[in-house]
Amino acid sequence: MPVSSTIWQLGLTWQLNDQLTLFTGHNTGFDVESSAAARSSSGDALEPEESAQTELGIRYSADEFRGSLALFRIERLNALTTDPIDSDFSVNSGEQRVDGVELEGSWQFNSALQLQAGYAYMDGEITESNDGDRGNTLGDLARHRLNFSANWQYDNDWSAFVRANYSSSRPLVTGSTWQLDGYRLIGTGLRYQQSAWSAQLAVNNLLDELYYTASGNGFVVYPGEPQQVSLQLMWQW
Repeated sequence: MPVSSTIWQLGLTWQLNDQLTLFTGHNTGFDVESSAAARSSSGDALEPEESAQTELGIRYSADEFRGSLALFRIERLNALTTDPIDSDFSVNSGEQRVDGVELEGSWQFNSALQLQAGYAYMDGEITESNDGDRGNTLGDLARHRLNFSANWQYDNDWSAFVRANYSSSRPLVTGSTWQLDGYRLIGTGLRYQQSAWSAQLAVNNLLDELYYTASGNGFVVYPGEPQQVSLQLMWQW
């Protein structure tokens, strides 16, 4: 039985002056991963789960610095939840919501050094459900995420970079009291560039931190990427 859904997006920017810009946007989406080939108690095909994202922010732009601050809400609509009449089936009446703040910026410190950083706070919960989990915190969603990078251009040939990411602890699955620990990842690298070829030596997870990622259920976790050293060579013609 065929199903269909329509997505759309709308954006608006307002240039306040040479440096400040207001922006807002709204977009929708859908997926059929959970509802594909599923049927309701009446035998009808379940509808695709839908999503909607709304954002409002301000952006600052100057010669050496660019940054933005945004508030956002991400909603999951038509989510599958237990049919209150027949618990052997599901209905499209569940809803989930994530409210957040995002701050990011880029600073050209001098002709050689560029710094970038970003921070996001996200608070997610189930807002509508027939499964007895309304109000529960969404699984695998870290409240705090932070990233930082520094790029240093020594001369026309040599450059180096450092990148760092932080994620706070988060529930393994929705409503779980078991928490996956937060983690900090650092990577660094050195690059040599010529007109026709380049070489890059990089180290990921420099401190070889042991961390785990969610698998989507409460029985299994996956280990994160271990320390890795890579050498990349590129030739252009």
